[in-house]
Amino acid sequence: MTQPSPAPLLDNLGTTPAPTFWQRVWARRGRERFLAASFTFIVGYTNVITLLRWKSFATMMTGNTLLLGRAVLANDAAVPHPAYYYFLVIGSFVFGTVAYNYVETKMPHRGGTLLGLVFAALMVGGEIFCLVHPGEEKFSPYLLVFLTPMFGMLTVACPRLGAPTTMVTGHLATLGTGIAKAWFGALDPDHRNKTMMSILVVIAFMLGAGVGAWATLHKKQETEGLLLPVAPALLLLLFFTDHLHKPQALVRKVKARRHRHRQNMPPAADDVVCPMDPGIESPDMTPSLEDDTEMGLASPTSPTSGDVELARSGEAGGSKDGAAASPGDAESLEEPGSGDAAGGSRAGVSV
Repeated sequence: MTQPSPAPLLDNLGTTPAPTFWQRVWARRGRERFLAASFTFIVGYTNVITLLRWKSFATMMTGNTLLLGRAVLANDAAVPHPAYYYFLVIGSFVFGTVAYNYVETKMPHRGGTLLGLVFAALMVGGEIFCLVHPGEEKFSPYLLVFLTPMFGMLTVACPRLGAPTTMVTGHLATLGTGIAKAWFGALDPDHRNKTMMSILVVIAFMLGAGVGAWATLHKKQETEGLLLPVAPALLLLLFFTDHLHKPQALVRKVKARRHRHRQNMPPAADDVVCPMDPGIESPDMTPSLEDDTEMGLASPTSPTSGDVELARSGEAGGSKDGAAASPGDAESLEEPGSGDAAGGSRAGVSV
């Protein structure tokens, strides 16, 4: 009776599972787009708050330069602040760019994280002052000087992600170029990626501005405290940006610990075990005599399993005895005629 075939092996045993949708999205390019869109969202949100509170911009130095020109050359009374105020704002923005380039030269891919701690503390301190002294109009506008170094650093740090995140004008130009190339069928992968990045940045900037406007309307034009979440969010994004280009030691340690934990973890109770695994004893699939008797495949007079084993051992012993027999024994087993003929031939040779 033939033995039943063992269970088939698992088809996906030892193969790497296919990546999921979110794993494909969270590739390096996807991470860069996510970070750039997040930075731009915060920039749009912050510009709305600072424009309503101080009639100035935290990131767009073009607008502040226009107001500076009006204050210096035209002596326009409609300008909300004196000229030196805009000098201070623009100077602090430039200071952020210089400080970042200096630290980044000394410690590559760590300047954003290290300077982010200092600049975030300045931003939080200035916002706390606004909460403690609401409606302060004499010193409150100068608190913008505490915000602009952070955004000056972002202007030179975020192009590592593939696009600037503190302005929209360049992205609109890139978007127009991509549309023209797509119209003529000349949109290569490089321009396609730049166009996608520009679309995300423009949308994120608009969403951030909309959320900032909604927040000010919700608080009835009172903006105190609305900038508190900006500093921690920017610090976290700067940390991830630095880690994207040079993994942080803390993240590497956490990943290594998780890997060791997974290796030392015992297998689950419901894990699928392959029957053909050489390290696992497979059950005896040979049908017994009792099973054959019950199914009518063997009679009660059939030889028992002990007789079968004895016969097999005897055959094995006989084969060993035959292999160990001497040539003389082999000649003695030959037929008489063949032996006489062999003897006669030997006698003839001797004569």
